[in-house]
Amino acid sequence: MNPIMIDFPDEFYTERLVIRMPKPGDGKVVSEAVNASIEDLKPWMKWAQAMHTEYDSEVGIREAHVRFLRRENLRLLVFLEGFRAVYSFFELT
Repeated sequence: MNPIMIDFPDEFYTERLVIRMPKPGDGKVVSEAVNASIEDLKPWMKWAQAMHTEYDSEVGIREAHVRFLRRENLRLLVFLEGFRAVYSFFELT
Protein backbone atom coordinates (compact mmCIF):
# COMPACT_ATOMS: atom_id res chain seq x y z
CA MET A 1 0.00 0.00 0.00
CA ASN A 2 1.22 3.45 -0.86
CA PRO A 3 1.67 5.43 2.41
CA ILE A 4 -0.01 8.48 0.86
CA MET A 5 -3.26 6.49 1.04
CA ILE A 6 -3.11 6.13 4.83
CA ASP A 7 -5.83 8.20 6.46
CA PHE A 8 -4.51 10.07 9.46
CA PRO A 9 -6.12 13.16 11.00
CA ASP A 10 -4.36 16.50 10.64
CA GLU A 11 -5.59 17.65 14.06
CA PHE A 12 -6.70 16.23 17.39
CA TYR A 13 -8.49 18.15 20.12
CA THR A 14 -8.76 17.49 23.83
CA GLU A 15 -10.27 19.65 26.53
CA ARG A 16 -6.96 21.50 26.97
CA LEU A 17 -4.83 20.69 23.92
CA VAL A 18 -4.70 21.11 20.18
CA ILE A 19 -2.41 18.53 18.56
CA ARG A 20 -1.81 19.10 14.87
CA MET A 21 0.52 18.70 11.94
CA PRO A 22 3.07 21.46 11.29
CA LYS A 23 1.88 24.19 8.97
CA PRO A 24 3.76 26.87 7.05
CA GLY A 25 4.10 29.86 9.36
CA ASP A 26 4.77 27.78 12.51
CA GLY A 27 8.52 28.42 12.39
CA LYS A 28 8.28 31.49 14.61
CA VAL A 29 6.47 29.78 17.48
CA VAL A 30 8.64 26.67 17.21
CA SER A 31 11.88 28.67 17.34
CA GLU A 32 10.54 30.62 20.32
CA ALA A 33 9.65 27.40 22.18
CA VAL A 34 12.98 25.72 21.43
CA ASN A 35 15.03 28.79 22.33
CA ALA A 36 13.11 29.28 25.60
CA SER A 37 14.09 25.74 26.65
CA ILE A 38 17.45 25.37 24.90
CA GLU A 39 19.51 24.81 28.07
CA ASP A 40 17.15 22.07 29.27
CA LEU A 41 17.09 20.42 25.84
CA LYS A 42 20.86 20.45 25.16
CA PRO A 43 21.76 17.36 27.21
CA TRP A 44 19.04 15.28 25.56
CA MET A 45 18.51 16.48 22.00
CA LYS A 46 21.20 16.52 19.33
CA TRP A 47 19.27 19.14 17.35
CA ALA A 48 19.16 21.53 20.34
CA GLN A 49 22.85 22.40 20.65
CA ALA A 50 22.44 25.96 19.37
CA MET A 51 19.75 28.61 19.26
CA HIS A 52 17.28 28.22 16.40
CA THR A 53 16.55 31.05 14.00
CA GLU A 54 13.01 31.67 12.85
CA TYR A 55 14.14 31.04 9.26
CA ASP A 56 15.75 27.67 10.03
CA SER A 57 12.74 26.62 12.09
CA GLU A 58 10.41 27.60 9.25
CA VAL A 59 12.44 25.51 6.79
CA GLY A 60 12.19 22.55 9.17
CA ILE A 61 8.44 23.10 9.63
CA ARG A 62 7.82 23.18 5.88
CA GLU A 63 9.88 20.02 5.39
CA ALA A 64 7.95 18.34 8.22
CA HIS A 65 4.67 19.48 6.63
CA VAL A 66 5.58 17.81 3.34
CA ARG A 67 6.75 14.62 5.09
CA PHE A 68 3.47 14.55 7.03
CA LEU A 69 1.40 14.87 3.85
CA ARG A 70 3.46 12.11 2.21
CA ARG A 71 3.06 10.01 5.41
CA GLU A 72 6.83 9.59 5.65
CA ASN A 73 7.05 11.03 9.17
CA LEU A 74 4.22 12.36 11.32
CA ARG A 75 5.49 15.28 13.39
CA LEU A 76 2.79 16.76 15.58
CA LEU A 77 2.83 20.09 17.40
CA VAL A 78 1.08 20.44 20.75
CA PHE A 79 -0.59 23.73 21.70
CA LEU A 80 -2.48 24.60 24.85
CA GLU A 81 -6.06 25.41 23.84
CA GLY A 82 -6.43 29.14 23.25
CA PHE A 83 -2.69 29.84 23.10
CA ARG A 84 -0.47 30.33 20.06
CA ALA A 85 2.72 29.10 21.74
CA VAL A 86 3.98 25.57 21.07
CA TYR A 87 3.82 23.50 24.23
CA SER A 88 5.55 20.43 22.84
CA PHE A 89 6.07 18.39 19.70
CA PHE A 90 6.72 14.78 18.84
CA GLU A 91 7.06 12.50 15.84
CA LEU A 92 5.51 9.20 14.83
CA THR A 93 7.80 7.40 12.44
